[in-house]
Amino acid sequence: MRLRPAQLVCKSACCRSALALCLATISAFGADFPGLHFDYGGDFRVRNDFLDGAITLSTDAPHHQQNYLRLRERVWASVADTSGWRFKAGLSGEQRDWYKSAFASQFPADTGFEARYGIVDQLFVEWQAPGGRGPTVTIGRQDILFGERMNGWLVSDGTPYDASWTAFFDAARVRFTPAGTQTQLDLVCLVNFAKPDAWLPTIGDSSRHSPGPYYLTEQDERGVILYASNHALAHTDVDAYYMAKLDDRVASNGDDAELHTLGGRVRGEPGSHWLYSLEGAYQFGSKRDAGLGRAYGGGTWLDISAWGLNGRAAYRFRDRYDDQLTLVFEYLSGDDPQTTGRDEMFDILWSRWPRWSELFVHDNILEVGGRPSQMANLERAGLAWSVTPLPAATLTLGYNALWAPEALPTRALDAARANSPLFSREGNFRGHDVQAQMLYQIDKHLSVHLWADGLWQGGFYRGGELITFFRAELLATF
Repeated sequence: MRLRPAQLVCKSACCRSALALCLATISAFGADFPGLHFDYGGDFRVRNDFLDGAITLSTDAPHHQQNYLRLRERVWASVADTSGWRFKAGLSGEQRDWYKSAFASQFPADTGFEARYGIVDQLFVEWQAPGGRGPTVTIGRQDILFGERMNGWLVSDGTPYDASWTAFFDAARVRFTPAGTQTQLDLVCLVNFAKPDAWLPTIGDSSRHSPGPYYLTEQDERGVILYASNHALAHTDVDAYYMAKLDDRVASNGDDAELHTLGGRVRGEPGSHWLYSLEGAYQFGSKRDAGLGRAYGGGTWLDISAWGLNGRAAYRFRDRYDDQLTLVFEYLSGDDPQTTGRDEMFDILWSRWPRWSELFVHDNILEVGGRPSQMANLERAGLAWSVTPLPAATLTLGYNALWAPEALPTRALDAARANSPLFSREGNFRGHDVQAQMLYQIDKHLSVHLWADGLWQGGFYRGGELITFFRAELLATF
């Protein structure tokens, strides 16, 4: 793994000068309008990712090693007034420097520096009733998360195909608490387009790549979310929700679908040491999945009947090192086309991001028709221990035992049948996943993040190899 920060400083000198001028202008403008509140910020992230076999599921296949530097710049500004109005806008850009032959087919140069493009990742207007006694209305490009911050199970990332570059939704959201109740209600209506420039223009051409453009997701998506969260019980939150998602295929591996999801979640703190959460959902509707093999109904509409479960329990020792032990369990149903005429594979909707593993979001790409982070057909049980050995450092060690409820990886049996030999189609055990993370906060503006992740493959895979992921990250904020 190689970092070349000296080159980055030289390349970004002009950008830093322009940014300083913009920020100075914002500050001067705010001084002339004392009735308005102006705010701004941003960050610059440098990530070096190294993968061996994580995408190819084999350490002998072409492109089995990926080594690249990810450079992401973000800047935002907001203005608010005393009547409850707020406007926020933000820009984000990402470049990559490929040290090994790129797995991304959109980069035909194979190795070297890839500029990509810039994108508007925040652009919304918000109104909140004075005193917080009425609704809050947010319209535009915004981030949306339901659930815990690092465990947003079904709604957390509207743009999964660009990884962590952006996570926005193009949506209208209304949040309010009916008078005399302790229940917060959210209504979200969203429209997410597959192509980055379908709604707002990008900075630079996002469609010039060959053989195809970069996408934010594989299909155009429309959705409605109704979410209720009740706080009447002491130290306990009880949630219920309904989500509808309509997909129109754009990319070759996209879906046509009409999905309906009913679910609930309970989260509580029964004592000063304990914390738990349990969430479950049932899914129905119909889908035409491009990744499903034709022998099992690929290319035709199939009825959906799927379900998922996500639970965790944590014990906080409350000691000087802030030790915490966490037990986790997750179940995402898989598809069994050999005995049913339905599609039973659970769809995690707008939550395709590395909630618990950076390795597994790459590991399942070939299993689900080339869709990164599309976790499915998964059962995991795990244990994690986190500790703060130094005031500014957090160490987390984790283990997950992984299974596939269905031994047949149905989305790996499409036209690209070269994927099929990677799976045994006989075993259900995916393997042992071991992780180590270290986060060190150097100061309030600078942090370092290290992550190592390895999977010893089980009988679900044919290779039985150790596949690995390593990351080194430096994040500067202002």
